[in-house]
Amino acid sequence: MTSRISLALLLTLISFSSILALEPDQVAVIANKNCPESLDIAKFYCAQRHVPPANILELSLPWPTSDKITRTEYNSAVAKPVKDFLTSRAGKIQCLVTTWGIPIKIGPASPEPASSSDIASLQALYDKKIAKLTSIITQLSGMGISQTPVTPKNASLASLYELSGKELNSAIARIEKMPPGKNRSALFIRWLSYCEMINGKNEGVNAAVAYQHLARPLTQAEQAFQLGVVQGQITLITNAQTENWPINQKIKKGFYGSLEEAGGLKNLLAAIDQDLGNLTMKESHSALDSELSMVLYDSYPLSRFLPNELKGRLILTESKTIMVSRLDGPTPRIARELVTRAINAEKTGVKGKAYFDLRVNYGKQNTTWPAIYDKSLTDAASIVRSLTGFETKIESTPALFPSGDCPETALYCGWYSLEKYIPSFKFVPGAVAYHIASFEAVHLRESNTEWCPALLQAGVTATIGAVAEPYLHAFPEPANFFTELLGDNCLVEAYYKTLPFNSWQMILIGDPLYKFKAN
Repeated sequence: MTSRISLALLLTLISFSSILALEPDQVAVIANKNCPESLDIAKFYCAQRHVPPANILELSLPWPTSDKITRTEYNSAVAKPVKDFLTSRAGKIQCLVTTWGIPIKIGPASPEPASSSDIASLQALYDKKIAKLTSIITQLSGMGISQTPVTPKNASLASLYELSGKELNSAIARIEKMPPGKNRSALFIRWLSYCEMINGKNEGVNAAVAYQHLARPLTQAEQAFQLGVVQGQITLITNAQTENWPINQKIKKGFYGSLEEAGGLKNLLAAIDQDLGNLTMKESHSALDSELSMVLYDSYPLSRFLPNELKGRLILTESKTIMVSRLDGPTPRIARELVTRAINAEKTGVKGKAYFDLRVNYGKQNTTWPAIYDKSLTDAASIVRSLTGFETKIESTPALFPSGDCPETALYCGWYSLEKYIPSFKFVPGAVAYHIASFEAVHLRESNTEWCPALLQAGVTATIGAVAEPYLHAFPEPANFFTELLGDNCLVEAYYKTLPFNSWQMILIGDPLYKFKAN
């Protein structure tokens, strides 16, 4: 009975999802009225996909111009008219299509002049805590051994995080090998204080319990006291986040001290780094399409990325987040062909092979992002083979697929050849492919060796890329993306169900309504 109920529920959900699938009248197309090719592509798309002509929004943007726009220009010439247009449609539009002639990148925002004192205060605190973490790493590296301790110099925050964890593990391993006695107990208590300083009181309690054989175990009263202190700090931290305290209020009310006590130096430094980034507008540049996803939100931080609220959703409704895809490429002709390639592939189905290119040397580091994505590529190969019946080939050496080695390519994902496309593929109609690397859509409208423009010229129907450094975990994980693409989703739905961040660097290039069907 349970299995029948579960199956019935699943079928209901699939049916419900299909009913709520993206429809042409829920799509709006953005064109540059000063660029004839942009208007031509917009009208062509609407005619081919039965999108109402009234869903074309013409923006007045300079042309010819660069593919980059300032933050001020974006706010006035793009965001405001787009938001007004979407609001006038009362939530009807769920997807935007940007076209050739619409800028691709947005420049950084300017810091507020009033924030200079807060920046100075935070930077001084950051430098002080970096020095403290560095000193602890040095002390840990010399615990229990007679050799010169390690002193990291000019290390990045991420490197210090990694090194602190490594030295904590190495030091406790050495302490456990010592003979029982006062020296071992004293050294362990010192190690425990460092563990608490780095990871916070809660982790300190956990470590004391885990290694209680090395010293007197904490009594239940002592554990309760420690955790009570943590809870008090967490309450203050939660209030600050809920009430969105400004930096000067965080400083005055002891937010950063509470965060250090509860979460340790690692969490404190991460928070300061984020707050400094917000104040200085560090990494506030972004892909225009990714920023448009947030256009209905009244206010949000511009520094770095924001979680994509549509990620992992079964049904993409009741969210302010707008899905965005782009019809663009090295030439206006290629931008138009993305539409015809998609429509033709839907008529015949896609027949071909799937290729996945691993890094393999990350495989044993199963908690790192590279290892996670390497495993996801392996999983993607199995999923694609199961769902499509395609012959699937995996490149599992440090090398990439050689030139000309991938005939009849229907699907591809791999890494890592930075800004150096390798012509390994002969793409079949309807092919979807993306390469996981940092700057592969920076110069989308030029014939060059970046992967996105090169893939488009080689005949793919859709691809994904970054207009600036996105960091690895900004890419849709291959196994998740191809699972959604091969399910009952159109291209843009598959992308937004698996895209980690918005207000960031990633763009989707292709007809958003394209439904990939294996033949």
